Amino acid sequence: MPIVLPLTAGLLCFLFNRRIFAIALATILANFIAVCLLIGQLLVFGPMRCTMGGWQPPLGIVLRTDG
Repeated sequence: MPIVLPLTAGLLCFLFNRRIFAIALATILANFIAVCLLIGQLLVFGPMRCTMGGWQPPLGIVLRTDG
C-alpha cells in the first residue's frame, strides 16, 4: 500500500485537478495508517521480505521491512 497509494493519488490528481488538496490529504493519511500497520507487523513478526511478481533477485524486486 505505501507504494500503490501515491501512484494512485497522482493519477487522481491529474484526473480531478480541482480536488488536489483533498486527494493529497487523504493519501497522506492513508499512507500514514499503512506505514503504522507495517511498523506494527514489524514489531510483532520481526523483519519481513516480500518478492514482487514471483521473480527472484536480480531480475525481480524484493521489498524488505527491518528495523
